[in-house]
Amino acid sequence: MFFLLTLIQRWRYGKESYGFTLSDIRSFYYILKNKEPETGPDHALEKMLIKTMIISILIVSAMVIYTKVNTEPEKFTSLYILGADGKAENYLTEVSIGEPYTILVGVENYEYAPVYYMLRVNFGGKILKEYPIILDHNNRWLNNVTVIPELASSIASGNKTKLEIDLFKDNKSYRSVHLMVNTNLDSVKFSELPNIINGDMESDEGWLFFGSSPDIKGSYIYETISSRVYEMNYSSRNPDSSGIIYQNLTTRGDVLATLSFDVIDSEYSNTSSFALKQALLDGQVIWETRVGDNNNTWAHIGVPVLLSGKNTLAFRVYSNSTDDLTRTVLWDNIKLKLFKSGLPQLGDTLEKKGLAVKLYNFSRTENLSSLNFIIENTGKIEKNVSLKPAPVIIDDLDNQYEMLGIGLIDRVKLSPVYPGVLKKGTISFRPINNSAKDLRIILYLNGEKYEFNYHVEPKILGEDGNTPDNINATMGDIITKNGFEVMLNGFQNTPEVTSQVSISVKNIESEEKPFKLNPSAILIDDLGNQYGMVIIQRSGQIKQTTVYPGAIRRGIIFFKPINPDAKDLKLILYLNGNKYEFKFKAQAKILEEKGFSNSISEEINAGLGDTITQDGFALMLKGFQNTPGWYSRIDIAVKNMENERKQFYPSPIIIDDLGNQYEGIGIQRSTQIKLSPIYPGVARRGSIFFEEINPDAKYLKVILYLNGKIYKFGLKAESKILDDKDLNGNISAYLPINATMGEALTQGGLEIKLKSFQNTPGWNSQVVIAVKNFETEDKQFKYNSSPVLIDDLGNQYEMTNIKRSNQIEQTTIAPSARIEGAIFFEPIKEEAKYILFILPISSDKYIFGFEPKNILI
Repeated sequence: MFFLLTLIQRWRYGKESYGFTLSDIRSFYYILKNKEPETGPDHALEKMLIKTMIISILIVSAMVIYTKVNTEPEKFTSLYILGADGKAENYLTEVSIGEPYTILVGVENYEYAPVYYMLRVNFGGKILKEYPIILDHNNRWLNNVTVIPELASSIASGNKTKLEIDLFKDNKSYRSVHLMVNTNLDSVKFSELPNIINGDMESDEGWLFFGSSPDIKGSYIYETISSRVYEMNYSSRNPDSSGIIYQNLTTRGDVLATLSFDVIDSEYSNTSSFALKQALLDGQVIWETRVGDNNNTWAHIGVPVLLSGKNTLAFRVYSNSTDDLTRTVLWDNIKLKLFKSGLPQLGDTLEKKGLAVKLYNFSRTENLSSLNFIIENTGKIEKNVSLKPAPVIIDDLDNQYEMLGIGLIDRVKLSPVYPGVLKKGTISFRPINNSAKDLRIILYLNGEKYEFNYHVEPKILGEDGNTPDNINATMGDIITKNGFEVMLNGFQNTPEVTSQVSISVKNIESEEKPFKLNPSAILIDDLGNQYGMVIIQRSGQIKQTTVYPGAIRRGIIFFKPINPDAKDLKLILYLNGNKYEFKFKAQAKILEEKGFSNSISEEINAGLGDTITQDGFALMLKGFQNTPGWYSRIDIAVKNMENERKQFYPSPIIIDDLGNQYEGIGIQRSTQIKLSPIYPGVARRGSIFFEEINPDAKYLKVILYLNGKIYKFGLKAESKILDDKDLNGNISAYLPINATMGEALTQGGLEIKLKSFQNTPGWNSQVVIAVKNFETEDKQFKYNSSPVLIDDLGNQYEMTNIKRSNQIEQTTIAPSARIEGAIFFEPIKEEAKYILFILPISSDKYIFGFEPKNILI
């Protein structure tokens, strides 16, 4: 086309058009060849410009040719998702758990070579499906990917959930695209929320503590603001050292919840090195931050969690440093709150920035509408509170009702609200339209918006959101509801001190059940007085811990003293949110327990001296001992039967044939079993301590929860230790020996030589190593977990925190530099004939084998 246009244009110019002929080329050549001096300035300039132009053309042409020949084409892969109509629009915006969804996904290969890809679909961080894909260059994979969303803990954050398409190349994430979707949970049936025992740290129950060395201690202390908290306090130079409190939680199915807790570092914490405070679920870190990030300031933390079956909840202070530092961390107010989609309803509690609000008991008349409220300060410092802007109600007819007034119980002021204090009152509004069926209640606390829904019903709800039941039970009767049998068997009043009721509660279901008095129990007399429950540290106070099937929980609930003029009383118990009511005379009376059968009904297949093997562990019950007035204990041996080290966090209980349930307690004894990871082939032995056993008990059932599995033993309630029964440990074939005494082992850029070993029975043992950096850059010499010694009897010896001048330092080693020093351990048994020394450095593991003789090389 351009050629034709050129011809037409030349034809229009006629003789004036520019022509380019062979004579022009010949003239151009003679100009360049002519060596005679030019007679005018234009000739010289013209000649120079022509030569320069030719040289430039040649250079540019050469560069273009070189670039074309030597430059590689751009290599890349395209990953994309398309909407339902195959276009980049109308994407998926909402999913329902358990329902299938199809997404159109495209992958295009422009890598100039065949490529093996792995396409992975994640929902809320959980892998749903994987697709292997092989594509040649310039080929496309475009297919519908069908996924079924599953429950994930991130849903409990209340935000949209990430549906992610991740493309892997060479086993590494290469490309990623995602959609943020709403999650519909209508089809999911959630289990009951498990009970956290002693989450407020006001008793000594529930939590088990373990410190990896004697310098790491945990205890309940009184703190000025919140009465009692749990303190972890230690000074340790051992890497991989930690202090941990933990307890087991059991659910019948899936529970989506928010875990909340308060944590603070003591002002004495020295934070110049690497130390972390962590929350863990089933051994996995779900929250962590560096010690010192909020030094001496309480932080309120919320973490979404997904619980299912057997779970272990733990809080840990962890350090991987050899510096001698003091770290003190306090924990308190550990709670679980059930996740609910949509707006909370009346009777629910909504918490924001340390203030919790509960609305309940809505009523309406022709002249007035009202509802009750409770405001609680869940933080650690007092808060000034204001209801501004004023609360409003909006109905489903778009009518808005303004607040008329607010009244507080006992005529107290709304502000300030102190930690743990409840402010209760009533908010009055203009009368609600009789045709309205659904209400939205909005109030603001210090500018934060709290919003609730309520479906209008012609009845008044109590604080628990339930209609009051008819009271048919009295003292000595049993109420059966929600898997519990509850009996009221005693009452006593001590004027101006306390009143108390005695109850017995039996779990009649086949699985353990949480036992929590929530909301708190109350007594109401015939004079209209209401008496709240009080917490008194007495041995007879009923324990709010998980109740095992068949077990009977017995104990006392304390209240404020009863008016001596009262004749009749009503006891209202809220057990896991279910209401139990009894009516009885206000007279001191204790009844014998009746109607409860023997509590150990299931068959137990293992006894004293037997071994149960499951989930990679062999566990033997070696002995039992009861010391009346003090404690009881069981002795166990546990062996790791697998090819990798395994976490060891047992949670134990004992149930006797009287139905009493005994919890594990933390006692610092040298025989207490260690709660550190166990290497393959190792057999660990030790004691677990419990409350003292009732001397009338004849038979016991021991239940151990270990990493989500249950181990059950039955035995007579007689003290007996089987010294002749044991598990035989060994040095596992899965721990290959790389070198021996005097030899050097090189990997990861470090050469490590085992130079000497020394054992001092009853005191300690030590190995001396030399470490050299063979690389051209600085290398870190740092343990990624604690070094251990393992003998041929299967005993595992932990590193100890002994401060000596010859102790090797974890530090940075310069190229070709060398350091030397000792690592200290527990003393080796004299019967040992062979020792493994395991030294984990970064991702490498150095394993030496030698005979345990005092050797110096």
